Amino acid sequence: MLLRGATVTMGAEKIEIDHDRRIATADKNVFIRGKKFSLEGGKVEATFPDGVFEITEHAAVTVTSDKEKPTKLHAGRIEYFEDENKPILFSGHVFAEDENKKVNAVGGSLDRSKNTLKLAGAVRVIFPPGEGQKLLKEETRKGLANPETQKTIQAETRLACDQFTINTKTHDAEGGGSVWVSQVGKSARSDYVTYDHEKETLHLSGNVEIQKEGDWLKTEYVDVSIQDETFTAGEKVEARFQFKVDE
Repeated sequence: MLLRGATVTMGAEKIEIDHDRRIATADKNVFIRGKKFSLEGGKVEATFPDGVFEITEHAAVTVTSDKEKPTKLHAGRIEYFEDENKPILFSGHVFAEDENKKVNAVGGSLDRSKNTLKLAGAVRVIFPPGEGQKLLKEETRKGLANPETQKTIQAETRLACDQFTINTKTHDAEGGGSVWVSQVGKSARSDYVTYDHEKETLHLSGNVEIQKEGDWLKTEYVDVSIQDETFTAGEKVEARFQFKVDE
């Protein structure tokens, strides 16, 4: 069955309409198609003429601001408004991914006019190995005798922060609040981070510290290459000494 709104089309195996309450309930294999996105879920409740859709049970959205490289998102609950000036809201366990990053968060929102996906609450981002490592043949990986080398070849870059905003068209991103970035044997922390999709790099700024041999060193910035798996610190580096008092 199909139900058409002002800007979207909703389909499902079953749709019931309560004309008195102006509510439509859709069950089983529900989908909603609109401009720059599509929504799916096990159950949807739509309110008319307000144009509000509440998607639960396996709620998912595919954002097609970049048609060749869409951003996909899953959440416990998605609230969609036909009014494009209002954001699409996500809550519950939120998981988003595009071609080179995977993000977990508590909640978030999508601003369709600005192509920005804002995620917040215990944000965790995983950047898979760089393109150069992806091209290694499986036989080459298995042929590496040193277990530590095998781990390094398949290493991921991990990022933790309080909030993280992705441009769904360019796939660039920025984050802030208790930023922590790590690769194998390397860690850095800061107040703010930006991600360049084309260069596959992270730039840390604001109270930046980089860990080296167990000590934390203050620096102006840290540039992280996901492809080369390198940390590059700013020119000004200061050691933060830790004193141990013997009793």
